[in-house]
Amino acid sequence: MPAHTMFTVLAALSELGEATATAVAEHAGLGYSTATAKLRAWEKTGQAERFRSDDNRAMWRLTDVGRTTTAAPPSTRGAADTSTGGAAVATSDTATPTDPLGTAGVPERGGEPPVPVARDADGASPALASTGGASAPLDTVTSSRGGGEQSPSGEAGHDRQQSDGTSDDGEAPGESNPDPQGQEAATGNSRRVKGSLRGAVLDIFEAHPDREYKTSELCKLIDAANAGSGARKASQGAVYNAAIKLVAAGTAVQTVERPATFQLAPSGGGQ
Repeated sequence: MPAHTMFTVLAALSELGEATATAVAEHAGLGYSTATAKLRAWEKTGQAERFRSDDNRAMWRLTDVGRTTTAAPPSTRGAADTSTGGAAVATSDTATPTDPLGTAGVPERGGEPPVPVARDADGASPALASTGGASAPLDTVTSSRGGGEQSPSGEAGHDRQQSDGTSDDGEAPGESNPDPQGQEAATGNSRRVKGSLRGAVLDIFEAHPDREYKTSELCKLIDAANAGSGARKASQGAVYNAAIKLVAAGTAVQTVERPATFQLAPSGGGQ
């Protein structure tokens, strides 16, 4: 896995302190599955650890070793990146260890120059990737790697639809079939990071595996968790789609059709 993406996740976790995988993905501007894979890799090296919060949510934080790594000078980072090739070394030399997105969104493709959109005209770091224009190219990079993720137009694109005034009964399965092309063009820079909404729903299910949630309840909990972060409000249509995808993956079950109600699958469905 690219070294610069690994350090992006580690730096994001360092800035957040303690956070869910969803929050780390949003902060780093990466897909949920990509960020989770990097967190698990850091866990194996002893630099990050997973724990349960007071409300039983799955959380991540740095270990003492991880905090030492993020505090290392840039030259140390550069030396660590030499194993991945010259392109990775050059990238590390231009980013500080505490910049979580200093190298995010720069795909390693045989030494090609960095994608221009990775940095704006002022040379500023695209730290606003989770809410700004850098999110779209980052999603393109993560989706090109596969990872079993759906096309961004399926979930992230559909989140563009606003379901204000739509009751639980109004969440017909037809909402889960957005126009992929139309949504992709309409979402623009404000769309969510791919897979982040699905991860937020799963975090809620895992915190209370025996409880059933209507989509309206899931929306309120997600918005409450994102309060103050600048993230857009979750629409019922997008949350419904995310929950349906978890059902298709065997992670969750739909207990009631109308109003749409979901719960963590009895067999376990953790990450």
